[in-house]
Amino acid sequence: MGSRLKMVVIAVIAFMLVATITGCSQGKTEPETGRAVLRIGTLYGGKDMEAEFRQRYTDTFELLNSRVDVEIVPALDEWGHSYITGEHVESPYAALRALMEGDNPVDAVIADSPYIYSLIQDNLLQELDPLIQQHKFDIDGYSPAIKEAVKAMGHGKIYALTPTFISAGLFYNKAIFKERGLDLPKDGMDWEAIEQLARRASSQAGDLPVFGFVMNRFNGNGFRDILAMAQQIDLKLIDENREKLLVNSSQWEHLWALVSGLYMDRVSPETRDFLTPSTGADGEYNPYSGDLFLSGRAAMVVSNFTYINELAEAAAHKEITGGSMPDWDVVRVPHFAEAPSTGIGIELGTMAGINTRAQNTTDAWKLVELLNGKAWAKTKSRSINELMAREEFARPLGGMSYNLKAFYGLQPSLPDTEQLSSSFRYYYDIIYLPGFRLFKEVLNGEKTVKEALSDWERNGNMSLKRIKEEAGKEFTFDEYGVIQDIY
Repeated sequence: MGSRLKMVVIAVIAFMLVATITGCSQGKTEPETGRAVLRIGTLYGGKDMEAEFRQRYTDTFELLNSRVDVEIVPALDEWGHSYITGEHVESPYAALRALMEGDNPVDAVIADSPYIYSLIQDNLLQELDPLIQQHKFDIDGYSPAIKEAVKAMGHGKIYALTPTFISAGLFYNKAIFKERGLDLPKDGMDWEAIEQLARRASSQAGDLPVFGFVMNRFNGNGFRDILAMAQQIDLKLIDENREKLLVNSSQWEHLWALVSGLYMDRVSPETRDFLTPSTGADGEYNPYSGDLFLSGRAAMVVSNFTYINELAEAAAHKEITGGSMPDWDVVRVPHFAEAPSTGIGIELGTMAGINTRAQNTTDAWKLVELLNGKAWAKTKSRSINELMAREEFARPLGGMSYNLKAFYGLQPSLPDTEQLSSSFRYYYDIIYLPGFRLFKEVLNGEKTVKEALSDWERNGNMSLKRIKEEAGKEFTFDEYGVIQDIY
């Protein structure tokens, strides 16, 4: 009898333990009510992609919610074809939208911010604020800048959440500023202040000049710098109907003048300045030879926060870098006075939302809640190279000490739903290549900024007009965006 009683006691304890774990993970215990299905829409899918997706987003959810079967429903396969029919798809967003509106709509969607933003604008996602309040979900733990960015997508309301984001910072070499008797860069500086500081920090003395400001640490492309900066103040290149260029304005002129001045005065490097020998005087290979910041030839550089890993690796191998490493720190990227809260190189991570036509809202919310909760942030902060939206779980990369808050101070601009480079067929012919060519002529002194912008607008508008008038035909263009032949 004693052994039998012992077995009964063990069984009761085991039952209570399972009930406790279930209660902690689901908030309450409840009898088995049958299995449920949670359908999650994604943009791309496939056998290998689904395994990776499940590992990152849904395996833990299924472990904690064993009665729920998760179905991953992709819109496109790896090659951009319809996952269901195999046919070529002109609009990835249209394919994703079809998952939300079809006969068997998905319950939740996990996608990049531009697609989520489009779904919000088309009223295809549920507002999450009521669920956040009902379940007492801690949204206040989010970084203020990221929380405001998420709300901005929904005009003050929350329709989707992300646990992570990507951010850039302005890295600076302390020694260069100290040698010149200059104040160090600080958080909250605008572009005008950074331009003046960069001019004072640069030097053309000696064989290897020191550049005051580097926007891209791999090459010098001032026109691309301009396009990136334009996003901070939501400057448009073309109107919504794609019938007229909007590039000949005072704001565009200001941007072109600022950036062209940095390059013409050698404050910022051209691509040729990055082409330094990959071997030192001793013949040893130096993988960091083209890195102007690491080699002490850049006072300030804008870079993604993962650059810190490279700085840490270089510091651990000083014999490769020639024994020198910049004494560095980082501050917020510059902002424009008209958009003081918006940064550059900042982007929300993959977002999760609930379909307005969801058949299983309960489990869809549980997934959103899990992916964006404290436990998830604490765990993932140790395993992924993204910044956590919950700032309390921010961790320094590379085991180094630096101004980590620099990456949390500004919010991204609203996602680019137009995605002109992929959605506008003549983007490179009428916009990018002519703009790049004309900017080069400004640098060479062949045109003034005003003349270049006027030419860009005039040529583009003429071509857009002909394209509309002769719809259905094929066109070829010269380097200034002027139509040469029609087929």
